[in-house]
Amino acid sequence: MSYNPDQSLWQAVLQRQVDDALLGTGGISGTRARERATNEARRLLTTQNEDLTMLCDLAGLEVEVVIEAMRERIAAAPSALTLATTRNVSRATQNNRTEKQTEARTDQAAA
Repeated sequence: MSYNPDQSLWQAVLQRQVDDALLGTGGISGTRARERATNEARRLLTTQNEDLTMLCDLAGLEVEVVIEAMRERIAAAPSALTLATTRNVSRATQNNRTEKQTEARTDQAAA
């Protein structure tokens, strides 16, 4: 598979939505506004809609696979309100924590 810069751009746009849905939003003032933005990202990623369909097509991904994966990940994530009120931690730190939690769940399931 060859590198496609256009797909990479849209994958980055999709990743930003995933980060907002799982880690909360940055750069937005006010708890309610951050909670609302997180919930909007979660709705975008978990329901069949034209915007997600277009985004996935441009990113080279199957929309149904994205929706199913995001439903599972969001179900395991903190609530939007918790994310909106929690002290900001770097995305790298949060991603590392999420990966460790996923690894722990995988190890438990394998046992």
